[in-house]
Amino acid sequence: RALRLPVLAHHTAVFGTAVHEALKAYNLFRKEHNMISLEVFLEVFKKAWRSEGFLSREHEEQRFEEGVKILKTYYENDKKSAEVPTLVEESFRMTLENARIRGRWDRVDIRGEDSAIIDYKTGDVKDQKEADKKAKESTQLLIYAAAFRERYGGLPQKTILYFIKNDLTGTAVPTDEKVRETLDEAREVVRNISDQKFDAEPGYHCRWCAYEKICTEAQR
Repeated sequence: RALRLPVLAHHTAVFGTAVHEALKAYNLFRKEHNMISLEVFLEVFKKAWRSEGFLSREHEEQRFEEGVKILKTYYENDKKSAEVPTLVEESFRMTLENARIRGRWDRVDIRGEDSAIIDYKTGDVKDQKEADKKAKESTQLLIYAAAFRERYGGLPQKTILYFIKNDLTGTAVPTDEKVRETLDEAREVVRNISDQKFDAEPGYHCRWCAYEKICTEAQR
């Protein structure tokens, strides 16, 4: 049953949101062939920051400084690049099983017949192999690719997870078969929601769930 319990934002969500807001501002400038200053870039991050969910004041300060360091590194590396985003925080919609699916691409680069969907991540990855594995197994990226196909008539040439903390990019090539399998899974999820079927599926992801402490399945 749905308890509708309110919860505070997790500190990882606060961190990720603030970083994404800074990257959004940066890429909007780049899209217009302009360059945001480092000071303004970091100010956007600061204004998007929320003091919620952190374990202590010290923990919050450490995470904030980590965010500043990550963004400074990204700024110095990316300003040398000639690549300019085509779309930034662009919304999309699809319909599955009479349900409206809405989402937003962090960034899309289109150069003639070459195209790439880029999604920024603030989580940790150990190495290039893990980054590529996560990109290839990402349901999110395949949904994004399906939305891209619906708008542009074909799949993007590649989908990318950019792990900004480690400056690693995981790359995958979406195929019609993989997208079809993902959409079939999404349709099943939609049907389960319509039938109010919310069976818990405990696993490694439980550690990030805000409801872990009250979930009887997780406690087992």
